[in-house]
Amino acid sequence: MPDSVREIQLDLTDSIVRMRRQAITIILPLLCLLAVATIIITDDGLSHHVYNLPIYAVCAVWYAGSWVAIRMYPTSEVPYIITFIGCAFPIVTKLITLLLFSTGDYFSIGVMEHLMWLYALLIFALINSTLVFYWRYSLFLMATLSLISLIYMINSLITTEAIPNLMALIQLNSVGWIILIGSKGYMMKKEIQTAHITKMATLERIAHTDILTDLQNRRYLEHYLQDFLEHPQSNILALLFIDIDSFKLVNDTLGHTKGDDLLKQVAQLLLKLSGPQAVVTRLNGDEFVVVLPEMTGEDAELLGQQILDHLQTDGLELGAEFNHFRLTLSIGISVYPEDGLTSEELLRHADSAMFAVKRNGKQNVRRYNTADDADTEYRQELARELAGALERQEISLVFQPLYNLKTGELVKAEVLMRWHHPVFGWVSPAAFIPVAEQSGLINALGLWALQQSCGYARLWPDVTLCVNVSVLQLLQSNFAQQITELLNEYDLPARRLELELTETTLMQDNSSTVEALHALKKTGVGLTIDDFGIGYSNLARLRTLPVRTLKMDQSFTRHLAGSELDQRYAQGMINAVVQVSAIAGLHVTAEGIETFEQLQTVRALGCHSGQGYFLARPCNAQQFEAMLRNPIPTWATA
Repeated sequence: MPDSVREIQLDLTDSIVRMRRQAITIILPLLCLLAVATIIITDDGLSHHVYNLPIYAVCAVWYAGSWVAIRMYPTSEVPYIITFIGCAFPIVTKLITLLLFSTGDYFSIGVMEHLMWLYALLIFALINSTLVFYWRYSLFLMATLSLISLIYMINSLITTEAIPNLMALIQLNSVGWIILIGSKGYMMKKEIQTAHITKMATLERIAHTDILTDLQNRRYLEHYLQDFLEHPQSNILALLFIDIDSFKLVNDTLGHTKGDDLLKQVAQLLLKLSGPQAVVTRLNGDEFVVVLPEMTGEDAELLGQQILDHLQTDGLELGAEFNHFRLTLSIGISVYPEDGLTSEELLRHADSAMFAVKRNGKQNVRRYNTADDADTEYRQELARELAGALERQEISLVFQPLYNLKTGELVKAEVLMRWHHPVFGWVSPAAFIPVAEQSGLINALGLWALQQSCGYARLWPDVTLCVNVSVLQLLQSNFAQQITELLNEYDLPARRLELELTETTLMQDNSSTVEALHALKKTGVGLTIDDFGIGYSNLARLRTLPVRTLKMDQSFTRHLAGSELDQRYAQGMINAVVQVSAIAGLHVTAEGIETFEQLQTVRALGCHSGQGYFLARPCNAQQFEAMLRNPIPTWATA
């Protein structure tokens, strides 16, 4: 049960205790005054003076002391129990004394006079309904009085003079039992009402609270925005839509428990920095929304930047396993009434701005503009259409040859995925691959590409096919098993298949990635670091990774045709990578070769193989088969 629910229950209990204290502090002085008044007005009759004077004096002192004790110790139950016993004392004492030593009128007068204390006692028990003790003690006392009355009635049946006394005792006992049973019914009703109120408060709390982070949830956010828009308390409101970048990677590499820890830490960071007037909610997954009443768009951008800066400078209180992750946030902002007049518009527009941040490198804050909507709707439409693209046979493969730069021999081919949509036309992989990763479709697409590649590799025994693999595929617990099963199914030697993973994936020093790489190494397939040089290059780690090939990012090749400074920089970088790779026993491939001069340079610098439009463009299976029949291209002899 959340702590907030316990707080609701404690508040209800505290309210009952406060009401009880107020009632008792009023009743006790009245009882004390009544006892003193009884002493003052009593006469010298035996039925009063002998028995009542000491009893009433003790009661007056008792009640006064109880009142002081309750005022001094309001939270303790001891003063209340003592007061309860004090209420019972005069009744029990008087009745026992009268029963043993008095007869006739003395007894009946004493009983009738002192039964009034019973009702004060029962009402006291009603007020103190939080303890079962009071109810049980009252029940025992009433039963004792009824038994004493019954004994008197049996002894008095032989005399007609006792009939009025008997009637009075019957009435008093009846009233006592009615009060007792009625008070119990009242207590039960109040308990049921209190339990119902607590249950409703708990359900209301659960319905509007995210159990993991203890923030308000989507339901609360929608109600809050709806209430604000119907009864605006200010003329402006800003909304921050926050997404944790690469959260799925954290979940897949470190597990959902660590992912939950990250969500809790981000929730606390947002609560800390957003201010007391902000409403911080967890929308779903790794998405948070912060509502900022009376805040302009400019101030909201400043707060968003403050959140990003705090995350980078102070970080979060996470374990050492997070050290190899660069935790960033993407934040989109919408403002009422400029960016929307309904809750749906404000959320959608802030979401669009957040996705625009992700498309432009993440780790930034962006205010909504109308162009964001078109981009977001396009990506959402891509995700919907991509879900059925395989079944509709809209996905195809093309092959870009890789050549041995010394001999000019065609030795490998990179397998590339293409999507032709009947409405959108040819959709760039740069557009639909990120959508596939975010929508969870990449594993199915990746498995299909591997299956098709194994089939083609079996038809082309003289080349190795290189297939791009997403980090989400790599971190599947059964990915290495999938590769082994595919090799067995297509009767394909492992050396005929290579898997290409981006540098940012392979160079992260975390145990899940390393375990996955070594599991793949056991299958026998080759591993290639793609786009090497643009991410977290760590040449010292190359010797510890089970990879065979480095693919230099095409930006280095492109700079070979740039300014003199660019050329010297690119040549120096390529030369350094080739030398380190030679020590580590790695094969180096140059990407993006588009001119003869670039070809000559990378060949002279020692790159083993190359690919690019100057060498050969991506082609379909039939065209690639034709190239295999003439594997030495014309540029190789130039």
